[in-house]
Parts: sequence; structure tokens; C-alpha cells
Amino acid sequence: MSVYKVVVRNDLTINDLLRAHTAGIPVTMTSHPGNASLYKLALWSVGIPEMLWDITTVKADANNQPAFRLNSGKKELLLSEGKYEEIMVRECAERRYVTAYQKTKMGTYLGAYHVSVMKEIFGSTISSQSEFLLKHKERVHAVFDYLGRSFPEEYFTRHIDGKGIVSRVTYEGGRGSVHTDEGMLSMKYSLIADSAMNVLSELKTLLFAEGTTSEKGGISYSGALVQMIAYLASYWETGSKERYDISGPDMIRYASKKNFQDDMTLLLYRLRCAFPDLVPSSIVSYMCDGTYMRNGHVEGHLSSEFSAKKLLLLREQKMRREKVGAEMMKDEAFSALKERLLFLEKGWPLSISPAKDAYFSQHDLKALGTVLVLSEEDKDMSFEMHKARDMKVRNVLKIV
Repeated sequence: MSVYKVVVRNDLTINDLLRAHTAGIPVTMTSHPGNASLYKLALWSVGIPEMLWDITTVKADANNQPAFRLNSGKKELLLSEGKYEEIMVRECAERRYVTAYQKTKMGTYLGAYHVSVMKEIFGSTISSQSEFLLKHKERVHAVFDYLGRSFPEEYFTRHIDGKGIVSRVTYEGGRGSVHTDEGMLSMKYSLIADSAMNVLSELKTLLFAEGTTSEKGGISYSGALVQMIAYLASYWETGSKERYDISGPDMIRYASKKNFQDDMTLLLYRLRCAFPDLVPSSIVSYMCDGTYMRNGHVEGHLSSEFSAKKLLLLREQKMRREKVGAEMMKDEAFSALKERLLFLEKGWPLSISPAKDAYFSQHDLKALGTVLVLSEEDKDMSFEMHKARDMKVRNVLKIV
């Protein structure tokens, strides 16, 4: 019997994940090619592997704000005013603009602009789904071909044109049809796999700026296949039926729901029947909420003082609660500590609104010419303990 199961594990620590990775168990983040907020920088800094999801779109990918460069608390628009206005007005559920295909006003590709800085700082820790899948292109093509001929309306519902605009595909009578800016496009089921592989090759080239390409686009995989094909490629490399997935703010919510796991189980069963030698009978994903890991600091930066004073505040608050009088700060000193932390927190916030804030990103790290530092204590604390610790600080400082 085929089973796909998600087990939420916020009790895991960074060191738990690093040990699993060293043991050959897949450990993966699936962020987007845009601005990376603090929790991603923290996890990349300790070597947690990133497999960027390539097919994100400019307007819908609000939390990563790919149209902008976030640096020094400011937002710099990377697209031309005209292109940005076009995307904001025209992008909708039926028409989206893939970040990787768009051009900045400087002439570079938008996705590559952000990813090049990630690669410069974090090196081989940063990869992408397209890059990873192309390492296994023969097997990926075989899976795509089987599903494209058998269940195209479930797993190949999107088409990307040469401008990076996504439209929906409809299927009837052995062919898929899509309305593009250039008119109606029609494709036989037997050609879906070749088309989808072309999109993977284009995305890899565009995202990592590996020369120029004449963008043609093609059919894009979708639905449960997005996660499943990456999981299978990891299984082919490691032989592990277990994996660890670090989620952003959205994935853990939908992936832990029964209907998602049912869809993944059905797809696993179909592929197991078609490829018994390539597909395991079960996959278990241990998933934790990466957004809890908003920790770490930069030496010589206000974040370093904030991190030290945050721990001092917690220690002092604990002593006050336990009434350890001789060791406690005087009230005036404790008030001054809280006041200083409130000031520092404005520049190194305990939480952000990622869709609107000009938060600290990889572009800040590059400008500072430095790295993010996590303490051994940070690495040995679970994700849920990080969240609880920061919540205590917020409560003491009365930060809403």
C-alpha cells in the first residue's frame, strides 16, 4: 500500500537537521527567488540546503517581494515602472508573470539578480528544483511522459510562454490547448514531457544566469507533482524514504492537511504501479516551520547588541520572577535595558510583515560584506523553543 505522510516536528533543532543531512537523509528548504528574510539566512548560514522553487510569480510571491531589492531598510524597484505597473494590473489567477523570465531595468534577469547574491554568499548550499531535477533528467522525463499521457489534466495544468506569462491548459481529445498572447497553442499529450523538460532547462539557465537563451516556454508541471518529483529525485540519490522539509509561512499549513496528503498518496500509488523499481511504497516528510528561526546576528552590527541584550533581558526577567534579589538589576537599570532593546528592535525586529516590510535580506549581508552568526545555543534549541523565547521577549517589552 502506498502512503505519503507529513509529520509536523517543530521539536527539531538545527543540529538535528544537520545530523540527518550528514547521515544522507534529505533535508531541504524550498524558498523562492526573491528577497530572503532572516530565518532563511540563518538556516543557510549553518548549511541547511536550499532547493529554490523556480516557478514563482512576481505579484503572487508577495512575501519575497521579487520586484524590489530590499537593503538598508529601503525598497528599490528593479523592474521598469511600466513593467511593474503592467504586472500589478494584469497578474491574476489566470495570468501570472514568472519571476525568472522577467528582465530588470538594468537588463539582467530578475530571478538571477536575487539568486546570484544568494550564491555569492552561501555557495553550493543554494540550488533550485530545475537544477536538481536535470541531474536525473532521464528518469524525470519518464515520469513526466507517463503522467502527461495518462493524467495531463491533473499534473500539467500550466503553460509558460516565452515572456514568462503563465496561462491555464485545458485538455480534450488527446491534445492540450492554451490561449497565449500570440494566439491559441495546441499540443499532443505525447509531447508534454519534452515541453516540460524544456521549461526546466530554461529555468535553470535563467535563474543562474548561465549565458543567454531564446526563451520558448512550454508546459509546466503542477499540483502534487511539484513536491513529488523532487521527493523522488531525492530518493533516487539517497535511497531514503524519510526526509526533512523546512517550511516557509505557507507550505506547512497546506501540506499537513488531509486532502494534500491524499493527493500525494494517490500520485505515489500511480507512480509505484508504473515504475515499481524507481518509486518507494511510502514517503514520510518531517516538516518544521522555518519562520520560527528568526535568530542570529552580524558581528559589529546592531543585531549583535540586540542578541546579547535579549538574553540578558530573559535572564533578568527569570531572576525577578524567582525573586533572586541580590543578583537582580536595579529597577532603573532594568528599565534602561528594556528601553535600549525597544530601540534596537526597530532595526532588528522580532517579527516582520514580509509582504510589506523592507526587511533585512541577502542584499544587506552582501553590502555589509559579512556573514550571519548563530550561537551553539541557537543550534541546540528546537524551532518551537526559538518561537517561545522570542514571544517571551515580546511580552516583556510589550511589543504587540
